[in-house]
Amino acid sequence: MVVSSETVINKMMDEINAAGKSIHNKKEMIEHISNIKLLSELLLDEYENKDKGFTEEKPNQNTLMTDTHVKSKFTPTHKIDDKDGTSIFDF
Repeated sequence: MVVSSETVINKMMDEINAAGKSIHNKKEMIEHISNIKLLSELLLDEYENKDKGFTEEKPNQNTLMTDTHVKSKFTPTHKIDDKDGTSIFDF
């Protein structure tokens, strides 16, 4: 899914306004600032990849890993439920 830069910037402005309204609630304000940072990094990464002429490398036989090497011990610490419309990626 392609999202325009304008849409991301509008979402950032919404987050800035929300951060300004929650200035007396530090935890909530920091959450909005964190969302702004994430959206900024999203835009910057997109432009950096375009500037570098990003090309995807095809793996060769020596770099391929089997499933036993890829498995990790990652266990989520909380249930992800983004169906409530509060995700910063709800465009």
